[in-house]
Amino acid sequence: MALHKVGVPISMPSSGSFSIKDIGFDGIKIDEKEIDSMIAQVKSGYCDHFFFNDVDTYFNEGIRLKSIRNIAKRYVNDILQKSKYDRTKGYGDRFTSPCDLDTIFSPGEQNTIAVFSMILRHEYYYDDTGSAKQNAMNVLKTEVDSGLWDSYLQWDYASFKNLHAQMRVNEEMENIMPVVQQAARFMQQGSSRQKSKNK
Repeated sequence: MALHKVGVPISMPSSGSFSIKDIGFDGIKIDEKEIDSMIAQVKSGYCDHFFFNDVDTYFNEGIRLKSIRNIAKRYVNDILQKSKYDRTKGYGDRFTSPCDLDTIFSPGEQNTIAVFSMILRHEYYYDDTGSAKQNAMNVLKTEVDSGLWDSYLQWDYASFKNLHAQMRVNEEMENIMPVVQQAARFMQQGSSRQKSKNK
């Protein structure tokens, strides 16, 4: 773990569970400055806690993240960049997928990309003709690899829907409140007038 964390190029399988026998060193040459930096990190104690962590958990979590990122990149390649986006249609009908998700992704994979796929149904990724912007797709895949989309890939879809439902209710309440307050003031003014007449 410590070697991996300081930057020693270690290769491990992208699927399955962790096994020390499957870990190897990549054939990448490390220059002297990088080695000096690694030694300095170890000497300064930045890696001490890795000697006490569970190796299986550390590497299995990495394998899991790699797996969900690969699913996300498959979604970008097989669905998003082949989809159409029509700005003239209503919000829910703008995005047209080239095929049903069931034909490409298992139910577990669909759960993984559910929130991710909803967030990406955005005009930013499409040109004026409704076709995917290739440069935007390439940037998106780089972002997925670097972990920028991990929180969306690990967000439970039911929780995501509940959050949006609460936001819609709050927005509706904000729109209703001025009307309710105005009605309350009107009723209060009418009540005040009635009291003054009774006097």
